[in-house]
Amino acid sequence: MPNRLATSRANPTARCTSSSARARNSPSAPTRRGGACPVSAIARAVVIALLDIPIASVLVFETLILAAAIFHHSNLALPRGLERALSRLVITPSIHWVHHHAKRGDTDSNYGTIFSFWDPVFGSRSAMQRKLAMPIGVEGQRERPVTHLLLRPFLGEKSRA
Repeated sequence: MPNRLATSRANPTARCTSSSARARNSPSAPTRRGGACPVSAIARAVVIALLDIPIASVLVFETLILAAAIFHHSNLALPRGLERALSRLVITPSIHWVHHHAKRGDTDSNYGTIFSFWDPVFGSRSAMQRKLAMPIGVEGQRERPVTHLLLRPFLGEKSRA
């Protein structure tokens, strides 16, 4: 199978969070759920300061994480042999795609960011195989515009448990 980009039409208003988008793509990679980004940044800053981690190390780490997220959130369909070889070591789009499947059991799996061996070690690897027709999103939730997602905490809606 040649390299190709999977075709899908994404609603641009659904890219607020990576799990609510119906289609996955590289621009959705840096997005995070709700306030996770600021909270995570503050927690990392505290650890970095307490452990006196050199800024160069932090920049290398953050660059690797961002590059990995952009890669595994892409719609890239790798040739079967390359996919098999790469997936033994790193998270590929095919592995991570299942994490965004609109079925709770699959959403609660394949958490890895860079290395693919962590999910099997912790029992969080899904056996589900990627299919381009897989519905992407949050099970039981319909797609909403960004404005609704931003106002959701003030609308009294409950999120899934």
